[in-house]
Amino acid sequence: MSDQKHTFAAPVKAPDCWDWIRPEDVVRHALAAFYWACNNVKAPKGEKFLGVDGRPYADRETFADCMTHFFDLRIKAEAHSIGIGDYAPEAKMLERCTQPRSV
Repeated sequence: MSDQKHTFAAPVKAPDCWDWIRPEDVVRHALAAFYWACNNVKAPKGEKFLGVDGRPYADRETFADCMTHFFDLRIKAEAHSIGIGDYAPEAKMLERCTQPRSV
């Protein structure tokens, strides 16, 4: 992500809405969100994925929620880094999400 702020003219055609991000950037964010969610649904070190009651630590819906949430944070943090939108809270949350989990 860039930390360079840009001044954008008001959009006059639809492509002006996405001129700040390339398709390959979107793919990079999607892959990062996928792998982050994969790691996030793993049970903490030393714990089993299935509890004694047979319930899993996470499920497919948890995975979907984690992946879409992280993707959302990444896109908004990138937009914020170049001066698009008021996404400072999302950028800060992304920082917290990318810090190692406590053991």
